[in-house]
Amino acid sequence: MSDYSLKRFLPVLFLLFTSVTLQAQQHIVDQVRVIEPAQLEEICTLEPLDHDANFYFRPFDMAAKPRSATGGATFDITYLNNCDGAEWPEEAKAAFEYAIDLWSAHLSSEIPIGISANWRALGGNTLGSAGPTRVVSFTSGSGIIPGTWYPIAQASAIAGVDYKQQFGVEYDITVNMNCEFRDWYYGTDAVTPGGLIDMVTVLLHEIGHGIGFVGTVGPSPSTGAGTADWGLRAFVNAPLLPIIYDRFALDGDFENLIDTEIYPNPSTLLYSAVTGQRGGVFFGSVDAEGALANRRIPLYAPNPFQGGSSFSHLDQNYFHPDSTKGGSGQNALMRPQIPRAFAVHSPGPVFCGMLKGMGWPLGPACEFLIRDSGPLPIPRLALPANGVKNQNRTPELAWDAVAGAQEYRIQVSKEFTHTFATIDEIVTETTFEIPQNLDFQTLYFWRVRAVGASGNSSWSPNYRFTTAIGIPDAVTLLAPANGSTNLRPAVDLQWEPISGVTSYRLQVATDPQFSNRVIDRDLTISQFNASQLLDFSTTYYWRVRATGPAGTTEWSPVWEFTTIIERPETVVLSTTGNTPADGATQVPVGTSFTWEPSARAAEFTIQISDDRTFTTVSVEGSASEAIFTPSSPLEFAKIYYWRVKASNIGGESGWSAPAGFTTEVRETLVSANYPNPFNASTTLRYQLSDQRDVLVDVYDMAGRRVAVMVNQQQAPGVYFLQMNANNFASGTYLVRFIAGDVMDVQRMAVIK
Repeated sequence: MSDYSLKRFLPVLFLLFTSVTLQAQQHIVDQVRVIEPAQLEEICTLEPLDHDANFYFRPFDMAAKPRSATGGATFDITYLNNCDGAEWPEEAKAAFEYAIDLWSAHLSSEIPIGISANWRALGGNTLGSAGPTRVVSFTSGSGIIPGTWYPIAQASAIAGVDYKQQFGVEYDITVNMNCEFRDWYYGTDAVTPGGLIDMVTVLLHEIGHGIGFVGTVGPSPSTGAGTADWGLRAFVNAPLLPIIYDRFALDGDFENLIDTEIYPNPSTLLYSAVTGQRGGVFFGSVDAEGALANRRIPLYAPNPFQGGSSFSHLDQNYFHPDSTKGGSGQNALMRPQIPRAFAVHSPGPVFCGMLKGMGWPLGPACEFLIRDSGPLPIPRLALPANGVKNQNRTPELAWDAVAGAQEYRIQVSKEFTHTFATIDEIVTETTFEIPQNLDFQTLYFWRVRAVGASGNSSWSPNYRFTTAIGIPDAVTLLAPANGSTNLRPAVDLQWEPISGVTSYRLQVATDPQFSNRVIDRDLTISQFNASQLLDFSTTYYWRVRATGPAGTTEWSPVWEFTTIIERPETVVLSTTGNTPADGATQVPVGTSFTWEPSARAAEFTIQISDDRTFTTVSVEGSASEAIFTPSSPLEFAKIYYWRVKASNIGGESGWSAPAGFTTEVRETLVSANYPNPFNASTTLRYQLSDQRDVLVDVYDMAGRRVAVMVNQQQAPGVYFLQMNANNFASGTYLVRFIAGDVMDVQRMAVIK
């Protein structure tokens, strides 16, 4: 994660708090991180929708109550005018004061929360932005998780220490509101007229971000598209720490998004999770789930990721204000988009539950929203701790006693809703030991309700645990199939992967007792490529076993395979070991071709061409022995080239280097030079049927001999004489050819 990029995970709409009873334990600050003003610009791109929702939620009248009477938090607001001379409208200030009164009733803090309220142009339809000015981590203290960032206002509230003063910070929160937006409704009655946006709702939303409804999981700016990361550093090379919100982010399988064993940081897997491709993204606080009738809390997780909206908001559709669409209007404040003619003047029970889960001390209004009005208090679950893994298969479940309870009903299920309970029992004690072995490596949910003479309590929120990974059955081998033959030595060995296994042991040997092992390795994946480790034409035996937290399996059944024969050696043609030999002349046109066999060859392919590059092939054939006779004779007086390659079931050798020969010449003659006329060079072809004295000379048209091209005795064969135009002036010339009793004169023309 970029050390200086909060834009994608600090949206303008966020809330996060939790209630903790603090003891006298001292809070020791570990690190402080500055959130620069520029980093707030895109914390949340809260924009208005164009339709009227006609939804208004105002749970109780706060307008008549002075701020000192509304609860356990106070706010200090400083109004700053940064709008080209325009100042905060008095109606807007009144809306801000009213929003602060609401928050004062829902939070508890001995330390005044300072807000910098900026009236400024934000561009477009952006309504506002906000965020904390600092985040703080602790090494110890009541109600905190070490190694975790807390917004400075929350840190001060938990510790009872004014960290603004300690760190020389003027404000806890910066709130920016768009002075150029023209459709504001400044009223505090929660009855927003059509076409207008309720400023109180937006302020509640933005202040919620400033106090901590914000996470750091999002696209990674350093590793490219399609990857995500999380965490903030206090300084270069400092450890990455999550913000408190991150610790509650779960995928659809209840895996935490910041669990690096599941989702490496950074990774494409994490990106798929934060964009909802792993069954959605949820806020896993039991207090928040309890506030929603023990249902999961879905976060906004579109694909692709939407900066300023994704992850740090509640789901737009699930918390729709229209109850006819399955929505929950009182929890609609922290959605990423806000319609017109819409007002929610409350954090809502879900948001208050989230705050409680994250450690924000709650004020009376939040405590009221998440209260349970049943005849008996809800049992508080204790052990095993929520989310524990590697739990034994017969755990003892424990919970706190409830006054007035005569007995307790306990349910254990594999699904969150307990539609089909694995265990459904009535007990009188506050502990219950599961009597039968649960399944290995399985996620279970459990809950308890109190039963008394006055009635039953509501069900407790779900706790969850995952059982230990058991010693699985023997590994199942997959490929190559048992008894396979003619395999390449670079064989891929594959077996069925086993979930939760930490390593596999692979052994490959040349005997079924594995006394002569050629491979003996520990692996973390369920395959292995044996490249350069095995021989050709050999039978091998192999087996695998797996090791996990619970132990090691037996060896798999032994399978065997045989490798293929190695491909042949390349054929070598020479002047002595084959016929016709390289450079041979007067070769009969019906000759047979022979060569030295190459090692491991099962078949040979031969090509014969009058072109050294074998662009065109005159004859192509195959033979099982090192001899080949063409079905038709070759042409007389012609230069040929031939080559051979060997093959077997293991593959083919390369082609041999070509060998050349000339077929039998029965007549001595000369052919016309070509090209003619010419301006660079021309070639004169002639052939000799036996050894003769050869003279080739050139005369001009005046009868003067101007060049002698050949004057020597030559063996029978075919010759190509190249004559260069550089030796002649433009004009017509006579070329005389004399070979024994054969003489010929030809005319040639040079054009320059």
